[in-house]
Amino acid sequence: MKKSLQRVALLFAVGGFVGDVVAMALGPRAIAWYHTPGLGQALCQCEDVTRETAAWIIKLQLVATVGGGALFVVVGVIGSLVWRRRSQAAALALVSPSPPADSGG
Repeated sequence: MKKSLQRVALLFAVGGFVGDVVAMALGPRAIAWYHTPGLGQALCQCEDVTRETAAWIIKLQLVATVGGGALFVVVGVIGSLVWRRRSQAAALALVSPSPPADSGG
């Protein structure tokens, strides 16, 4: 139980890191697109836009970290189960009795 919990924690941490890197790479363009007015002209109050943009970056990083972590946990757990079942099937194939050889007589 402890080992599987450690595996889930590690997968979540790695996935969260990957999600955060993706958010940092794609975030500025996504936020710029989201905040661009329909006419493409920026007539705004800069202080409010700055606060809102900073809040959006934090939210985006949080969502990407949690999403990436959850995705890695799901993929890791499913992959681990598939790997274990394949290993067990291969082990059973080695020890299962073979059909009796026909003596042909």
